[in-house]
Amino acid sequence: KLTFMATSENLTQAEINKVWSAVWKKDTHADTYAFFKHRLFIEGYYVFKRHIPRDAKTILDVGGGSGRYGIALARDFPNSEVRITDILPESLTVGRRISKSLGVSNVKFEQEDVNALSYPDNSFDVVFCDVVIQHLPESTMAICEMLRVLRPGGRLIVSAANYWNFHTFGKFMLRLTDRPYSYGYEKSYSSKNLVALIHECGGQVIGRDGFYVAYGIFRLRYIHPAFAIVGKMLNRLITYADRFTDRWFSRHFGFEIFCVASK
Repeated sequence: KLTFMATSENLTQAEINKVWSAVWKKDTHADTYAFFKHRLFIEGYYVFKRHIPRDAKTILDVGGGSGRYGIALARDFPNSEVRITDILPESLTVGRRISKSLGVSNVKFEQEDVNALSYPDNSFDVVFCDVVIQHLPESTMAICEMLRVLRPGGRLIVSAANYWNFHTFGKFMLRLTDRPYSYGYEKSYSSKNLVALIHECGGQVIGRDGFYVAYGIFRLRYIHPAFAIVGKMLNRLITYADRFTDRWFSRHFGFEIFCVASK
């Protein structure tokens, strides 16, 4: 099993690629029905989607992995051209196969490095990046590149694992017991961290959101089934509370948080 718990000081891109190459190879034969059944996708997609303008003509999914979000966007925005990128060909193979089986034709898959995108300045109406920067040794360059290819007045959506979620405690316990984390190195971000990164690269934050507060608990079901029950109950409670608090709980304590920015 290719796992490690690295620090940002000794992490290399080659180590990141090794871990994620193994992840995507395991997903190569995932069936189309299961592709959109991941709990994080179910909870998160509609939240992301509400921040994407209906008239967006060009959408870039940066570090799209298997392409789950990008393919869904291409399906739901049929008049848009969607490009899904990843540094690893293994992940792009998964996405190509799924998009073909679904008959989604307005999507292209391209191998790209988030730190050195090949696209010209001001190329896309929307740049979307889901939980990529948390796995990078240094994320400032990636944010600056995403803003560079975003057209003026466009939307940048960048998400990361939330520091203020139970998931952070779970990772702490893994380190404490000298157990590896499945996806290798992963930095958690606070909303303040994300805002600072975007401002550092000259972007303007126009919105913040988050989702699935309970997932940090639910995913511990491998330790004991009770965590799944508690997670489901908490998720229902938070979903109800968010309706009356302008999504306050999800924005601050979601498993994932994200910023919406422009330039």
